[in-house]
Amino acid sequence: PFAALTGLDDELAETARITEGFRELSEDERDVIDGKMNILRAELSSRPEYSFTFFVPDENKNGGKYETVSGRVKKIEDVTRKIVLTDGRRISVDMLTGMEKCENWHLI
Repeated sequence: PFAALTGLDDELAETARITEGFRELSEDERDVIDGKMNILRAELSSRPEYSFTFFVPDENKNGGKYETVSGRVKKIEDVTRKIVLTDGRRISVDMLTGMEKCENWHLI
């Protein structure tokens, strides 16, 4: 009987989909990220491999999800505050919650 309500299934699925809230970093956590960013800047010429954990806002509802990706860093765009990986992925510095240098990237 509800078949006439086009898109109802999609709407229900979207409503049921769970998102996480963004957690603001403490001042100490932000200082750690800033220190690691300074190290990354010093290493940029060698295209170091890093693993980044960051928040991705949801396009359809409040909240989002946390993702972790690894890759070689091509550059840091100061104006847009983005980290650009060699494969073209872009990570917002403002959404970073963690980052680590991959010491043994060739073994991954």
